[in-house]
Amino acid sequence: MSLLDPEGSDGQSVPETTVSTPVSMSDQSTLAVVIGFLCAIWISFTLISAIWKPDFVDHDSTLSIVGVFQVDINSAEWPEIAALPDIGPTRAQQIVQWRETQGPLTSIDDVAKIYGIGPATLQTIEPYLRWDKRPKSHVDARPPFPIESPGLDQSGQ
Repeated sequence: MSLLDPEGSDGQSVPETTVSTPVSMSDQSTLAVVIGFLCAIWISFTLISAIWKPDFVDHDSTLSIVGVFQVDINSAEWPEIAALPDIGPTRAQQIVQWRETQGPLTSIDDVAKIYGIGPATLQTIEPYLRWDKRPKSHVDARPPFPIESPGLDQSGQ
């Protein structure tokens, strides 16, 4: 039997074989349309992204926002003081201990008396320091509500 001759060499015809596919013809058509649609979307996206370049944020060139950060050196606890530049937890605890033993700090010169704080550190932290001249008290002199005295009437007698 040759490829051109559908009949065998002895003259008998060869039975036709059918090829069955796992996907029907209509499913193949649907699949071709879906793949064509996805290819069209991909090509459109590629062309649009080549033409239109969105402005992305360049993190290396953005402006930084500087906030005002000041610490009241006479009322701050050591974690707040440790947030100052060039002051760590140990130095902050020394400042609190010095403040508790020597009294409130009134100027940058008082801070200079603390061991381990030199001129360079003073210059670095000075813009971040706030000096509250009033002594801190946990009890306010005025009560939050009026107090009535027993035995006195509304006229105060």
